[in-house]
Amino acid sequence: MDEAIHVLEQEPPGRELVRVYARKATELLTGDRNEETLIWSEKALKLARELGMPDEEARALQARGAARCEMGDEGGLDDLREAIRMSEAAGLSEALALSQANYAFQLWFRDGPTAAQEVWRESERVAEARGFQSLVQMARLGQLETLFDMGRWDEVLTLAQSIKGWLKPRDQGTEAAVYATIFEGWVHLRRGEIEDLGDLAEELLVRAIPFEASEYVAPAALLAAEYRRITGDGAGAREAMRTFLEVTQGSPNFRALFVPVAVRSLVALGDVDAAEAVIPATSDARTARHRVSLLTAHAIVAEARGRCEDALEGYREAIELWRSHGFRLELGLTLTGAARCLLELEREEEAEPMLLEAREVLAPLRAGPSVTEVEAMLNAEAAELG
Repeated sequence: MDEAIHVLEQEPPGRELVRVYARKATELLTGDRNEETLIWSEKALKLARELGMPDEEARALQARGAARCEMGDEGGLDDLREAIRMSEAAGLSEALALSQANYAFQLWFRDGPTAAQEVWRESERVAEARGFQSLVQMARLGQLETLFDMGRWDEVLTLAQSIKGWLKPRDQGTEAAVYATIFEGWVHLRRGEIEDLGDLAEELLVRAIPFEASEYVAPAALLAAEYRRITGDGAGAREAMRTFLEVTQGSPNFRALFVPVAVRSLVALGDVDAAEAVIPATSDARTARHRVSLLTAHAIVAEARGRCEDALEGYREAIELWRSHGFRLELGLTLTGAARCLLELEREEEAEPMLLEAREVLAPLRAGPSVTEVEAMLNAEAAELG
C-alpha cells in the first residue's frame, strides 16, 4: 500500500490515489493507530471532495469519525452519522454498511449493547441485500459483542458456529475466526464448561498473537489466563497476563475495556499490587463503558485490600451504571461484590436483596461458577439466621 501511494503521488492526483488514501486510513484504524488514521482520512477526504467521489468521501469520513471517537472526541459521532446519511442518499450500500458498523461499535461503548445491536442488524441487512458477504460477517461479529453483553449466550454460541462455518472453506485462520472463537470460549468459561474449552483457549492465543492487534490478542490472552488459573497453572496464567499487558500497553482503550476481567484474574492469583497497577489512568476512560470498567476495577482492588466501605461505595455506583448500560454479566458480578462487602461489614439485611438480584441476573445465563458463589452466600446467611 505504501509503495502504491509512493507511485501514485508522482502522478497528478487521481481516483486511484483517493482510494489508496482511504484504505490506508482504514488499515491504520483497525491497528488502533488513531492519530495516523486522522492524517490519512483527511488526505482522502480532501481529494475525494475535489474529484467528486462521494463513495470515497463517505469511507474517509467514517474512518475519521471512528478515530475521533477512539481518541475521546465525541464529534466523531457526527462524522459517522454524516457518512451514513451520505451513503444512504447516494445509494452507496458498501459505504453504508461499513459506516453503520463503525457507528455501532462506538454506540456499544456509549449507549450500550441494545442500541448497538439495532445498528449492527441494520448493517447486516444492508450488506446482505447487496451481496457484500464479508461485510455481512463483520456485522455478525459485532453482534457477538452485543449479544454477549445482553446475556443472550445461546445465540452467541449459535452465531459463532455459523460464522466459523462460513469462514471454514475460505480460511479458518482469519481474524474473524479468531474473534468468533473468543466469544465462544468466554461463554463456556463463564458457564464453567471447562471440558468444552479443551485446547481451545491455548490454540486461540497461538492463533491470535500473529495478528498483533489488541482487539484479538487482549481477550484471547485473558481467556487463556483464566483457563490456566482455573486448571491450576498459576505460572501459565501469569504468562498470559503478561501478554495482555504487553499488547495493551499502547492501546489504553482496550486495556480499559477489559480491565475488570484482568483485575479479577490478578486478584484471584494473589497479585493485588499487579491488579492495581494494571488499571489505566482516569484520562483513558473515554466513554461510559470505559468509565464504569475503571470504577469496577478500583472497587475490586479496594475489596481485595480489605477496604470494604470504599469497595462498597464503588460497587454501588457501578451497579447502577452497568444496569443502565445493559451488560448483564458485569451487573451480576458487581452485585455479588457489593453483597460480599456487606456481609463482611455484618450488614446481612442489606446483602440479601443484592444476592437475590444477583442470582436473578446470573441464573438465566447459566453462569455456573458465579451462581454457585451467590447460592453459597445465601445458604450461609440462611444457616446463620437459622
